[in-house]
Amino acid sequence: MSENTTVPSHITQGDSAEWSITLDDYPASAGWVLSYAMVKDGAMIAVSSSVDGDKHKITCTTTQTSAWAPGVYLWTATVSKDLARRTITQGMIEILPDLSQMTDGGDLRSHVKRTLDALESAIERHAETGTITSSIGGRSTTWRSYEELLALRIRYRAEYNRELVKAGLRKPQNLVLTRF
Repeated sequence: MSENTTVPSHITQGDSAEWSITLDDYPASAGWVLSYAMVKDGAMIAVSSSVDGDKHKITCTTTQTSAWAPGVYLWTATVSKDLARRTITQGMIEILPDLSQMTDGGDLRSHVKRTLDALESAIERHAETGTITSSIGGRSTTWRSYEELLALRIRYRAEYNRELVKAGLRKPQNLVLTRF
């Protein structure tokens, strides 16, 4: 396995993760400690480095990552030594759910996929009934116009295709969308 020298873009719950960072101005051998604070919805995860020569080695154990809630976290990296502290960089990391530990078969679709599915359902209902208004239990819902639903579906399909490409599940396509 090759050494990872960057913060990973994602970590799956229950998986271990390691990376090493070399900071020329703040070497670990000189007593500098690299720490990460990852924050999502008011919850914080803190991870600190260990010394590996001049490198800062970050190790996240399976026990640690199992306790992390899935989602996208904003992280900040800081170094500290004695009373000095410096912010180095920031980024985002996604904690993915451990599918082998799911017991409820929860909905793992992204926001984009859930919205696309809802739009397609609304379009289907319109095609069946010829209306974009429905009433259930005394509550009425008025959908956007049929044309607006179709336009939104095109937009969300494109966003969903980008998600699939990013996940490596679909090859990129060079499409040009034109509005008449």
